[in-house]
Amino acid sequence: MIYCTDCLNSGEWQGFNGQKWVKMSGEPTSDYLPSINVGYQNWSSKNLDVAHYQNGDPIPQVTDPTQWRSLTTGAWCWYNNDSATYGAKYGRLYNWYAINDPRGIAPPGWRVPTMTDWNKLISFLDNTADTSITSCQDCLISTSVGRELKSDSGWYNNLNGSNSIGFNGLPGGISYGDFFSILLSTQWWISNESSPSSGIYIYTGVYDDNIYYLKDPKTTGCYVRLVRENINLKPVLPMLRSPKITINRLYPADTLNVEGVVVSDGSSPITERGILWSFHPQFSISPANKIVLGNGIGSFSYSINNPIIDSTIFIRTYAINNQGTSYSREVSFNSNNLNAVSNGYFYHPAAPRAIEDLPKTLTRISPTSWETELGDLGSSGYYIIITIDTLTNGVTVTSSPNNTQISSIVMFTNSLPSTNPGYSPQWLQSAACTNTYDPIGRKFKLRYGYLGGSGYRVVEEIIQLIN
Repeated sequence: MIYCTDCLNSGEWQGFNGQKWVKMSGEPTSDYLPSINVGYQNWSSKNLDVAHYQNGDPIPQVTDPTQWRSLTTGAWCWYNNDSATYGAKYGRLYNWYAINDPRGIAPPGWRVPTMTDWNKLISFLDNTADTSITSCQDCLISTSVGRELKSDSGWYNNLNGSNSIGFNGLPGGISYGDFFSILLSTQWWISNESSPSSGIYIYTGVYDDNIYYLKDPKTTGCYVRLVRENINLKPVLPMLRSPKITINRLYPADTLNVEGVVVSDGSSPITERGILWSFHPQFSISPANKIVLGNGIGSFSYSINNPIIDSTIFIRTYAINNQGTSYSREVSFNSNNLNAVSNGYFYHPAAPRAIEDLPKTLTRISPTSWETELGDLGSSGYYIIITIDTLTNGVTVTSSPNNTQISSIVMFTNSLPSTNPGYSPQWLQSAACTNTYDPIGRKFKLRYGYLGGSGYRVVEEIIQLIN
């Protein structure tokens, strides 16, 4: 006989009946579940891993794929039917019938979450998510929450999440009798049904941060998380989502927009929250770099105008309750470079060619000037400087001092050069071209060139900024 001190009901006497540990009443023990507080919900932070219903009846383990696909009652399996490799890490895969069996799969005080439960969790992590949905099937709910729920290791090719709230979503795959998507996705059952033969689950995958509600046959094998509410939560430190940074660049000046979210107040009121920034990583809170932005849970934001050129800025958010101060994950921003993609055409007497989805880096050399490669010739030492007039949005293209091949650039704003017959505008749709920057579409429209041994080489390109 033992006294369990970390069981779900704050401790209980247990005895071993020859096969398993049970309460003194003979009922199954209330197995310990690690959990996290998100708002006023308490979620299990690992996948369910039980083999018995709450009355002690076993949940059948089914390993035959044909039998699994024909089930109309509860069952479970390990991924690939391999407990040694996958069991301890990912937990068990259950069909929909198991999670809705009247004998109950969740320990006392817990339940398999409904769509409403999931909506509450998602809304704490993404205030733009459409959490008014209560009956959606095959719907995109959020484009960012996947990152917060996914673990920070274990996903294919290190495409991990941030695990910012400690949910620790691991890529355990799915079962349709056969097994798929290990390391690539995870699915958690919702107790709602889609139809008499279909259930609904939460899905997130490796290649983006989206969260979906998807439907599949009730015989599908998914993982299970549990939730409980209205419990006596002890105050803990607040919980913050990683800061989200968006950048409005070039017009009329750089603006850095920082958004933070207090996901949970830790069962104690948030008395202060805000943003911290510094030119040094792993910095501490100080009045010199602290921007106070109110109190309470939810989202908050601040815009930093004209970040200092050639500097990396480190940013994190903070929140304070009576248990202390919590900090988000630190993110950084460098105002020096712009990432872009170029599409266009290179008129060349010997090798005319299209420029298609060419990645470019625009390196900042002054408040209004950037250096980048000439067309697709950066690897050959050809570089240009793009200078923008922020009053007119006009653009001038000149040769860079780092250009080792040519000394001057000509801008063909009125027409293509007549010295090379056969030029025909292919990308900019006009014989004339005004070199401009579009601040709404965030793209440069350029036509420029240089004189080579057999005539002019001319580049037409549209450079689309992507950060």
